[in-house]
Amino acid sequence: YATDFTAPDADEHSYSAVVTQPTCTEQGYTTYTCECGVSYVADYVDATGHICENGICTACGKGGPAYVEGWYEIDNTGNLFWLAQQSNSGAIATGNVMLTADITIPGDMVWTPMGINHTIDGQGHTLTIQQDISGTESSANYGLFTNHGYTTVKNLILKGSIKANTTGYVGVIAGSSFADTFENVISYVDVTNLGTGATGGLAGYYGGKTNAIIRNCAVYADISGKGDVGGLIGRGWGGTQYYRFYNCAYKGSLTDGTSIGALVGYNATGNGSSNPPVSMGNIRFENC
Repeated sequence: YATDFTAPDADEHSYSAVVTQPTCTEQGYTTYTCECGVSYVADYVDATGHICENGICTACGKGGPAYVEGWYEIDNTGNLFWLAQQSNSGAIATGNVMLTADITIPGDMVWTPMGINHTIDGQGHTLTIQQDISGTESSANYGLFTNHGYTTVKNLILKGSIKANTTGYVGVIAGSSFADTFENVISYVDVTNLGTGATGGLAGYYGGKTNAIIRNCAVYADISGKGDVGGLIGRGWGGTQYYRFYNCAYKGSLTDGTSIGALVGYNATGNGSSNPPVSMGNIRFENC
């Protein structure tokens, strides 16, 4: 930490002063310079520190959540936006994300979906999303993630509404999800897609593989779209392996879709729902 010191004799020099303002992390100071070339620095001022709003410094834009034992701890809206920015820029690779408070993505903040995979543990907290991007036609996937796969989203309550206009896939968790596990997720998010892309209460598209499991999940919301429309999944594909639903439910209104289903709007290898365990094509339902 720099401090003041005794200046050269002012009777022998004539000084001009240049002030360097403090920043969030650096001291401010004044540089005094004489025409003869003699100079000194004095009048130090403490760094301002980060002045944060929703976890992001309003002056320098820096911020971000705590990172504890391999988990990003998200406790406010700014930290969630920071995570999206860092993820989409490539600064953060696949990681673990934990909500430590209820979070809101408000309508006056434009959400850019994350394009990489994170394991999400909501810890029972509520994530509210209010986004209307229907004024712009698009071909992109839309949700909290554009594409998501081979990880887990669990213990999360979702509220709010999403309105899009895209030929891509639309879902609350992800536009497109492949080989994900969704567990203990409850959604009250109304989803509308004015475009022709598949639309679902959790994911617009869901691809199957060994760990493609949706367990103890429910959607209580209205889902509308001009393509495939499903209460949980708009369009499913099992490939050579099953994707499975255990103890799942949907209640709400499904409208406008070319193919509509309470859990899955359209399954590329067979449609249907039943209870007790039934497999149809590459999809399996149990206690739904």
